[in-house]
Amino acid sequence: MARGERGTSPLLVVVLLGLLGGGAFNYHRNYQAESVEPRPYQGYSDEDLGKLLAAYQSENRTLEQRYQGSRTSGGGSQRAGMLDENLRAFEAAQRSASATRELGARLSMQQAAQRQIESELERREATGEGLRLHMKRLLTI
Repeated sequence: MARGERGTSPLLVVVLLGLLGGGAFNYHRNYQAESVEPRPYQGYSDEDLGKLLAAYQSENRTLEQRYQGSRTSGGGSQRAGMLDENLRAFEAAQRSASATRELGARLSMQQAAQRQIESELERREATGEGLRLHMKRLLTI
């Protein structure tokens, strides 16, 4: 071995060890940051998420139509009458309003679940899988 080559070998080993240690630290840091985020649909396959999303979209369209229909068909006639008639009309209006609120709450929960599935699919598309995911964890600062 020539005299100049002997001096660069230890330096090269130190640089490689530094890069390896820095990469391992960066990978671990990025992995920990990913695992903190709540991801309820993380364990589902892409195919299952696609089917689930299609089902939610279909059901949400139906719920949206029912909700809009129940909101527009509220009221009724406002005529003065006997006390018991007015009381029955008031109770019917309360039941209708309660049903509309429950339908709206159900629709809101369904839409939130749909958004979570869409978010999971977008995240998977952005980060990729396999080697691409590992390289992103390793090289993202």
